[in-house]
This record gives sequence, C-alpha cells and structure tokens, in this order.
Amino acid sequence: MKRRIFLFTLAFIVFYMLSFGMRQLPNLVHGRFNIPNGSYHLKTWIRFIIDMFLYYGLSIGTYLTLHRFYPLRNMLAILVLILLLSVSFFYLSFFWTVFFENSPIRSRDHFHLVFFTAIINIAFGCVFYLIRYSQYRDLQHVRLQFRNKQTELLFLRSQINPHFLFNNLNNIYSLVHEKSNHALPAIDHLAELLRYMLYDAGEKIALEKEIEYLEKFIYLQQLRFEKPSDIEIKIDIEDPQQLFPPLIFVPFIENAFKHGAIKSDQTWLKMILKSDAEQLFFQCSNLTTRINTDAVGGIGIENVKKRLELLYPGNHTLEIEKDNESFIVKLTIRNDK
Repeated sequence: MKRRIFLFTLAFIVFYMLSFGMRQLPNLVHGRFNIPNGSYHLKTWIRFIIDMFLYYGLSIGTYLTLHRFYPLRNMLAILVLILLLSVSFFYLSFFWTVFFENSPIRSRDHFHLVFFTAIINIAFGCVFYLIRYSQYRDLQHVRLQFRNKQTELLFLRSQINPHFLFNNLNNIYSLVHEKSNHALPAIDHLAELLRYMLYDAGEKIALEKEIEYLEKFIYLQQLRFEKPSDIEIKIDIEDPQQLFPPLIFVPFIENAFKHGAIKSDQTWLKMILKSDAEQLFFQCSNLTTRINTDAVGGIGIENVKKRLELLYPGNHTLEIEKDNESFIVKLTIRNDK
C-alpha cells in the first residue's frame, strides 16, 4: 500500500504542476508570468503549496475510497463518501481563502472558483485508481492462467507415474512368473527410474539427465527378452546442461516397445536426438506389424501432446507417421531466442 501511495503522490505532483502550467498559459502569452520573489510573493508560494495539499487530499481521498469500497461495495456508498470529501474540501478551502486573503468572500463565488478544479482532481483520483485496478486485474488474470497451466502440467505429470508403473509392473510380473534371472535387475532399475521421476525430475532438468533416464528405461525394457533386441541410438547435443522438461521422450519409446515388431536379428527401433542453439530434434521410428498399424499410443502419447501444447505453444511441431511397416515420430522444438 505504501508503494501505491508513493506512486499516486508522484503522479499527482506531475499532474498538478501540468494543470497549473496550463492555467498560466494566458499570462505566458501576454508576457505577464514571472517567478515569484520577495516577501509578497512568499505568501503566493505558501498559498500555492497549501492549495496543492488541499487538492491532493481531495484526490487521494477519492483514490482511497475507491480502493476500500470498489468493486465489493455498492456505488451509492462510494458516491456518498466522495460527496462528503468534496463538501469537506470546499469548506476547508473556503476558510483557508478567507484567512489568507484576510477579507470577506462570498461562498457562492468561491464555489464557482474551485468547482471545476475540484472536479478535475476527483477525476484524477478516479482515473488513477481505475488504471491501477485494470493493471491489477490483468496481472491477476495472467497469474491465474499461469497457475492453471502449472496445475494442468502437474496433473499430466501425475498421470505418467501410474501409467509407467502399471506397464512395467506387468513386465516384471512376467519375468517373475517365468523365474527369469532378469527379474531382480528389472526391479532394481525400476526403483531407480521411479526415484528419478519422483525426486529428481523437476520442472526442467539437464538434457543429459533425461538421456540417462532414457537409456535406463530402454535397458529395463530389454530385460524382458532373453536376447536383447537390436536398437540403434544416435545422440548429438551441443550443450548437455541445456534445460528441458522431463519425461517428454519416454512415452514414444514405451509405445515402440508396446506396439512395435521387436526383433533381435535386425534393427527394429531407431532413436535420434539432436540439439543445437536453434532447436531440438527427436525422432523415434520402429517396425510394426499389420495388426498394430492403428496403434498410436494410449494415454502416454496423448499426455505428451497436451504437455507440449502447454510448454511450447506455437513453438514446436510433432509429426506422427504410420504405415503397414513402420511407426515414426518426429518432434522439433525451437529454442527461445
């Protein structure tokens, strides 16, 4: 509140000096304006300063009335308070003028003298408040949008964890059921991945951390097979510490293992990740079967689409191509300048 009063005071001083200058324009045109000096003009300066304080009281009173009652209370209360302020201002300025001039003055003449200036100062208080209120509403709207965006992102992130856990527990269950030697390593890697998802993956992380997570995830998926499948991975990034939202790429890899035609005698999955100063490019392509050509991923890929729209609106392209033999995902994210 102190900052608001300070800003209002500065704005009022500038406004009052400009309005005073406008009132002196006729004197300037006729060459009759001069800087007061001497004892007589000292009284003029005193009157000028006290008049300014009186008008300041009227303006800031209007501002504080609106700040206190608008828009929560009805307009009648605001109008009544501003009217009381105006009446108080009129009598204060009237008695001050009589005291200063040391001569009688008709109240009607004084009212005509100060009415227009008083209206201008009341209007200044109203306009200043409404401008500040409009800025406040805009700021609140932006903050609300930001909070809604963050809430939606957190919700989407929270969807990934149970989805990821459900799929991998099914895989580990199969390993345990088959009494595979890979069951314990799979549980260990799952624990590491969950630790990363729960504790290490903040709003943004270093790209090298996400790559390390991807490699562990692929290793966990490979444990399902007695003979590891043939996968080709190409990574070329300029800055390993580049910050990036976590868990963007994994759903595409997970979808490939879930719906792809996994083979050990030929490369069935290719992943490319490139990053430079201008953009980040990710591509995941896998062989598929005729049965799975309609599979485009479930909650995982839809989740990523929504997150990308929130994180990079108008600043990314996601292309998904599928035919009878392959399923290809291409993601390009343009870096902020």
